[in-house]
Amino acid sequence: LATHVSRNSSLHEFKQTEEEVLITIFKEMKQAYDKGPQDKRDDAATACLQGLRTGQEKNTCLQKVLQHDRFCVFFATRVMGMGPHFRHRPEFKVNWLAKAIDTCMGIYLCWMKMQMATLTRLTSKAPFPSYDELEKLMEDAEENVDTAKTKVAELRKTLAKSPKTNEEGDLLIWVGVLRAINEQASKVFKPVEDKIGEMEGGYVTRLSVYRQSVVRILQDSWGLTANDDYKENEILAHLDRVVACVMLHLMPKQGQGQSPEPLLGGFVMNSVWAALNNIKEGIKEVSASFERGARLTCERERRSVAGSTPSSTTTRTCIQRCTPWTTGRQRC
Repeated sequence: LATHVSRNSSLHEFKQTEEEVLITIFKEMKQAYDKGPQDKRDDAATACLQGLRTGQEKNTCLQKVLQHDRFCVFFATRVMGMGPHFRHRPEFKVNWLAKAIDTCMGIYLCWMKMQMATLTRLTSKAPFPSYDELEKLMEDAEENVDTAKTKVAELRKTLAKSPKTNEEGDLLIWVGVLRAINEQASKVFKPVEDKIGEMEGGYVTRLSVYRQSVVRILQDSWGLTANDDYKENEILAHLDRVVACVMLHLMPKQGQGQSPEPLLGGFVMNSVWAALNNIKEGIKEVSASFERGARLTCERERRSVAGSTPSSTTTRTCIQRCTPWTTGRQRC
């Protein structure tokens, strides 16, 4: 009897959560991004998103999130592949995103892009001294050796440049070390969280501790301390140069008004998001002022072409200017 009943009973189908649907969409976008032409990968991912978005239920939190093209493309193609340290954050929770995505997300996204670009530059395969060579250069520079000071200045300029296409490193090398680096950032900078990035004595001192800890974490995690002959291994030699890049990047430059921020991680992301939310009303007010100014400019442009048919370029420009950057998906 039990066998007979089981054959005639339908199995319960569990509906996917919105987070599961979001991740599935992001994965398909990443596939489209990888298959797209080198100079049009973002466009390919955006086209994929637009196609998938139409198949989702209307007036849902997920649909609201999917309306923000730039956010979805960035997180699908750059952030999602960086491992569980990012995947387990609120930025992949649909309800949190639906509430947070309007006001501050545009600025937050710009900041994240800059931080991700920093990680990309640090992994560059462009020529750079080894960690030991850089350490010796820094010692000579501190002793006012002119040639060493000049070389260090040149290396700083090298770090500030985006790598050429054939010199780009692999961002995935950070996946295994981000959690440990983030834990160190939280431990070191929590007492001076409101001073991050400032050229202030307490922060600069803690930055030195953090820099030494990050160097040690990278060397241990990448097997550079256990292998005396790593310089003969091309991969390990590259990782050693990455450590050198990180050391120089995290070292404040005398005469500058700001100090380097910690590497991208959950602690710094939480800190920046909290700071943006503290000034949310100010952002809304400034945005409204820009919007009013843009509308006045557009009105003058429309009047200047009165009596004639405005060109498509003029019309499109006016529409873009009049779109509030805090809410429009093209502004996010």
